Amino acid sequence: MYRILLATAAALLLLPAPAYPQTNVSVHVVGGLGLPVGDGLDGSKEGPAFVAGLSVSLTETAAIVAEGQYSQYGQEDDVNIPEGVDATAKLTGANIGALFSTRPSMENPVRAYLHLGLGFTRGTGQVSGGFLGESINVSSSSTSFSLLVGIGMKYAVTESVSFMVDTRYNHALDHFDSSSQWIPNTAGLSFAFPQ
Repeated sequence: MYRILLATAAALLLLPAPAYPQTNVSVHVVGGLGLPVGDGLDGSKEGPAFVAGLSVSLTETAAIVAEGQYSQYGQEDDVNIPEGVDATAKLTGANIGALFSTRPSMENPVRAYLHLGLGFTRGTGQVSGGFLGESINVSSSSTSFSLLVGIGMKYAVTESVSFMVDTRYNHALDHFDSSSQWIPNTAGLSFAFPQ
């Protein structure tokens, strides 16, 4: 996954640079692979991750960002779960934060950014399937305060469309009497509404 992101970034740097517009509002939609880390997702394997958001520029290099996110993780094969039983963890949430980026220019269409956010994440664990002739369907959920720190890059493809890659560290403080941490690595598009 990291090799694909790096190769894409390198290819974009070789393309001719379009003019980067001044924008007030942009929306973005990205998807990719989330990596579970930490206690709350112990024994989980990577799974799909999606983020959609809206940003409002305050200056050329700072914006307020509001997002919704979803990730899902299954269990590793070596976790002691009976055959025929599936266990999944789903994380949905919303955050608001600040995005600080490098200054845009006509010569360089690539902008690197740092993203800091606070919000809430709902963690839902579900076990379903059949065991010893019995059907199992058990779920539990909890909502927790969460924070994120992310870095990324936007490449202006046109005046209103940018390609973006993003990686971030998410930390939900209290899911199921433990904290949950996960790292979505995503790529997608940002659509700007120029002034």
